[in-house]
Parts: sequence; C-alpha cells; structure tokens
Amino acid sequence: MPTSLTVTHLVRRFGPVGGMENYVWKLAHQCVAYGVRVRVICEVVDDSVDAAIEIVHVRPASPRPRWRAMREFQQRVEAVLATDRASFGIVHSHERCLSHQVTTFHGPPMGHLHAAPWYRRWSTRVRQWLAMEAEELLADHVQVVCPVSGKIQSALEHLYPSLRDRCVQVAWPGVDAPQALRNDRQHRLVFVGKEWKRKGLDRAIALIEALSVSDPRYTLTVIGVNPSEVPRAWLNVSNVIWAGWMQTVPYGDFDVLVHPARQEPFGMVVLEARAAGLACVISDAVGAAECPLTAVSVIPGDAPVETWVRAVEALITEPIHPERSRGWDRVAKQYLEEIYPQVNHVTGIDTDL
Repeated sequence: MPTSLTVTHLVRRFGPVGGMENYVWKLAHQCVAYGVRVRVICEVVDDSVDAAIEIVHVRPASPRPRWRAMREFQQRVEAVLATDRASFGIVHSHERCLSHQVTTFHGPPMGHLHAAPWYRRWSTRVRQWLAMEAEELLADHVQVVCPVSGKIQSALEHLYPSLRDRCVQVAWPGVDAPQALRNDRQHRLVFVGKEWKRKGLDRAIALIEALSVSDPRYTLTVIGVNPSEVPRAWLNVSNVIWAGWMQTVPYGDFDVLVHPARQEPFGMVVLEARAAGLACVISDAVGAAECPLTAVSVIPGDAPVETWVRAVEALITEPIHPERSRGWDRVAKQYLEEIYPQVNHVTGIDTDL
C-alpha cells in the first residue's frame, strides 16, 4: 500500500551477504514493495538493488582495526545526515551509530566486558566497543530498540537497565518461501557456521562419532569452517565431510541440521533449514528456539551426547514438512505497523498492508 513514510537504513554492506546484512536487504526490499520510500546509507552494495531504493554511498573505512572502521562509518553517516536531517525520515540503524530513532540489535552484546579485568577494560579496542554499543542503544535520538531474539533482549536489559524505560521489542528475522517436501532420508547431518567454537562444532563431532558406532550410514558435513583451523584429530573422523565455505548452503542435500551452539543470538540457519525441509537438533542457547517451529529438538547445552543421539534418531525417520515461522512480509509489517509508529512525530503510515 502507498505511504508517505521514508525510512533510511544504516548498514556498512548492503547485500544478502551475512545474517545482519540479509536482514536489512530483505526488510528494505519488502518495505519498498509496500510503497515505503527507502534510503540506505552504506559503504558497499553487494548485489543488484531495486531501482526504487536510493543508495547513499559513504567512503569505505579502513578495514582494521574493526572498532576504528565502525567509528569512521559512524562519523561519515553523521556528516550525511547533517546535510538535510528531515529528508531521511526514520533513521533505522543496524550498526554502532548515533542519530537514529530505531536500532535493530543483531548480535551478542559486549556490555559484559564492563566486568572484565581492568587491563582488558582499558584497552582501546574494548573501550571503543563499549562506548559505541552504549551510543547505539542509549543515545538521545533512540526511541525503539529491536533485538532479534528474546535472548538478546534479556541480555541487553540486564547489561543496560535504563533500556527498560525505552521501547524494546523483539523483531525476529524472516525466511524465504519453503521448498518442496523431501521424501528421501539418508542419515545426512549438516553443521553450518564459520565461528565453530561458539557454534559448538566439538559437540557435533562427538555426536557423529557416537551415532556412527551404532549406524555407519550417518555422515556429518561441516560447512563454513576452514579445516586448517580445527584440531587435527577431527580431520581423521571418517564420517565427517569438510566442505569448507559455500556462498549458498545446499540444504536439500541433508536431513538434519545440528546446531549445538554455546552462544547464538538467533541462528538463521535454523529457519533456513526448516524452510528446506530439514529437521533440526539445536542447543537451548540458540535464539531461534523461540520460534514456533515443528521438527526442532532443543537440547540443554550441558546434556550428555546420548541425549543428542536420541534426538537425532527420533527425527531421522520421521516425515518432515518444510515450514517457516514467518516470511519477510511479516517482518516488514511488524516494523510498519508496530515499531515505526512508536517513533515520535511519524505520520503517513498506512497499516492496512
């Protein structure tokens, strides 16, 4: 539906190239489909953009150190916004910025470093990270904070108690349309994720070793991990296939996603896997466990490997239907109908979408 609303997204890379970036990409394009005027301030565009989206480029920051790159992006965005603040409408940040009314918080907060040893707290990197995180959440302009899971919301409100005086609303990601039902079940497990320590690859390796003792048909394909970075002993586990990095995960080649993370703010791979017809066995540290999905077993992170084995064995022979908790159209509607209207002095939103 047409609307006079203007929304400006702040993101360094605009394109479907990562969890946060894909969220911005999908949300921006869906809002355009609803008639919203969308502008994006970014350093790089990584794909073909709808012609209706206005791109405002800023000079790319130095890649290292990362905190400096984020600070440079923040400063260049401020300079752009200062040229004609009113024309940018609602400023919706996905980075550590300043002059935004809405921010979507995609990752684990760093505020716990306030309790780190003094020598860590006083490093330039840590001080800058903590300062920018507080600015993103608590700057004067900020009116709505949108963590992408309830786990992140709880962590933020614990670390920044003053957030309870602001509007904090969870805004889960969406997922693309489900694929066709798959009928073949071949005992193929998959682990996806570059940050393998945080995502619990050691638990996945222990699981496949235990499963293959009783049934050698089981295999585990590891996607996104450089084999040269893992313990050498893992490379000798016969039922593990090291696939390396892939731009697109071929979910249709597998039966069960294993995601035994120690810390995972959301976990888009869970939604993607379910939309492709995979069952999922995940830890209770995964934010996506909050989503109303079937064929997902949620296991306590400290459970013995036998618990994980039973969960996989219970799912591997069941007919699993593809499903999604919500599409990107629902994500856009949440912002247009529930979140953006909470920004002061916003008019022109047609909620009959």
